[in-house]
Amino acid sequence: MAQLNRDTVGGLRALWRTGMVSGVTPGHAGQAQILACEGVPYVANGANDVFAMDMETGRELWKYVGKPDLRAGSPIGRVSRGVALGDGKVFVSQADAKLSALDQRTGAVVWTFYTEQGPGEPYHDTWPRDSEAWTRGGASIWQSPAVDPELGLL
Repeated sequence: MAQLNRDTVGGLRALWRTGMVSGVTPGHAGQAQILACEGVPYVANGANDVFAMDMETGRELWKYVGKPDLRAGSPIGRVSRGVALGDGKVFVSQADAKLSALDQRTGAVVWTFYTEQGPGEPYHDTWPRDSEAWTRGGASIWQSPAVDPELGLL
């Protein structure tokens, strides 16, 4: 960054570009910035897919296909607010009210947290009785959260 100034900015050029399409239907929007760590950029598209790429070549290292329930989303469309990194994991919040943790090296799912409480779980009784509304909506995660392992907080 120290080499970038008013005299040198005109010499910048793109080294590579990539598409992040996974066969999803229209109506998805990626509203996230790329997050890079140790030479690997990570980015999510509006379909909640996550891509890890080689910084030098743009080659895809791995891809996670989110496959959110298509009934989920918001009136403004299905979007992604990006990913978070921590403890060797890539965290992606999904439009269908779940948070997935991916292995940072492989993209494999290592655990999934559902923000919708199922029958028998705390606060499930706040949903209407004799209804399956809890399976389709409610507490989706707006963006990937910060994790504080020392305090045990998400």
